[in-house]
Amino acid sequence: MNIRKFKWLLILLPIMNISCAEESMLANKPYFTIRIESENARIQAKFNGFLLLQELKKSKIATDLPVNHLFKNGENSVKLVVLPTDRSGGFGTSKASLSLYVNDKGSDETNRKIIGQVSFSSSELNSGGSGISLSMPEMKLDSKNEFKKDEKGDVIVDTPVISEAKIFPGAKEIVQAITLNTNFPQWRYLAAEPLDFPDSYKDYEKNMALYDKALVKPLYDYHLEILELFKKKDIEKIVKLFSERNQEIDAALYLDSGTYEKMLREELYADFSSKRASIYKFDSAPPTVTDDKKLIKLGGNGMIYLTDEEKTVYSHYGMWFYKKDGKWHISR
Repeated sequence: MNIRKFKWLLILLPIMNISCAEESMLANKPYFTIRIESENARIQAKFNGFLLLQELKKSKIATDLPVNHLFKNGENSVKLVVLPTDRSGGFGTSKASLSLYVNDKGSDETNRKIIGQVSFSSSELNSGGSGISLSMPEMKLDSKNEFKKDEKGDVIVDTPVISEAKIFPGAKEIVQAITLNTNFPQWRYLAAEPLDFPDSYKDYEKNMALYDKALVKPLYDYHLEILELFKKKDIEKIVKLFSERNQEIDAALYLDSGTYEKMLREELYADFSSKRASIYKFDSAPPTVTDDKKLIKLGGNGMIYLTDEEKTVYSHYGMWFYKKDGKWHISR
């Protein structure tokens, strides 16, 4: 073999390997968001059973929410719950959609790729269809090639399924599973003890005294303990309670360790300089539980809030809890 030619091959082969090798976006710093759009609809938007947004007034919505902190390795799910808009149980002119996107952390939004979508249309339902409209069909996507459709792809998108929602009578829910692998750690709340709570809110109302005594009241009492720390302005003990949440969100968003703790400290210092801590009454503490019964929160924006003397400026401290070994932990 010509020695000079052999030397050129040695030089070119590494270059050829680098140019041909394609790296998955999922192996770097993927940034996942849910795009929520609705019009004339009453909806709940969920990711992995976690309530991202609830709109019961038929307002027009178009917003993007990050979901890295809820992502799991393996199967994930996008769920759209659509509630009736009139007393007869109809859906009027409702239409809504949830779209799951992925992008490189810090990359321009125009580069993001859609990897899941569920949509609902009342007109499609009223014309004899299922109600599913323009949802992403079953397919496989290749994360090493711009998430293009590929039978050998590593991202599995399942067929969206519509059914009667368990949580509200007469409501519909559309669910789509998306299976993929990322570098996210195993979030600690996933190892929590499942809470004893019904799937249907109607069942909760029927047995409210029982569930309130066994679950809601103990958690409200724990809020009262946290409130005392807010009243004492004990920043160190408050920050310690949020340490798990802060660490996991730092990891989910690829932030330097301690970033969210610093943000919390700054927020507390600012609020404590001009506001007083309060808590909503127990009767204003409706529970919200994730579909897997792992996380629970009380109230809409959270039970504990700080307000100025004129009560014109409010700061809410929302908290999602899980229970393990008989103790409550703040997770999100």
